[in-house]
Amino acid sequence: MLNAEETKTSGAADASHGGKKANTTSTKVNQVSWLQRLRREGCLPLKTVGFLTGLALTVIACLTFAAKLLDLNVVGAINQVWLAIFGLIMMLLEASSSTNFLSQRVSRWLNENMKILTYMTGRGLFYIFVGTLELGFWFSTLHLVIGIILCSLGGVTIFVGWALGMKLRSLRRDMAQEDDARRVSQRAP
Repeated sequence: MLNAEETKTSGAADASHGGKKANTTSTKVNQVSWLQRLRREGCLPLKTVGFLTGLALTVIACLTFAAKLLDLNVVGAINQVWLAIFGLIMMLLEASSSTNFLSQRVSRWLNENMKILTYMTGRGLFYIFVGTLELGFWFSTLHLVIGIILCSLGGVTIFVGWALGMKLRSLRRDMAQEDDARRVSQRAP
């Protein structure tokens, strides 16, 4: 995804400078803002898997909640309530905040109260936490599968968030070095 965006932005820079390969400051600023947005919102495949897994988690937790109540297992029922809440949070995190009013409100609330969930790495840690809770119900195949998917999704999300952060730091460092070089060249007679 990054290569396609870099190609598009560097192609625009090439056209504006008569075919010379030039990475202008505005191109890098655009790349930085794109990376920041991607780091916060995540990429579509991860968002889709996260949303669907949250939906499955919520449905399975509600069904298991009913079964736990029938067995008079209050502690198990309370665990399922928490898992259902976490599944709803996952769905709201991954829903498109630009199209859904409820998701916009939740995004604002999360940004104020649970900032760690607004970044991919924090979301990945949350997925691993919920996945390990699900793995605690290893005797149920559905819970086991959801737990494995959540832990895997959490690991991938952490890695992608880390990689985007490294790329972002590299771009910012390059921009700072270019600014320093420009200042030095302007001072020299």
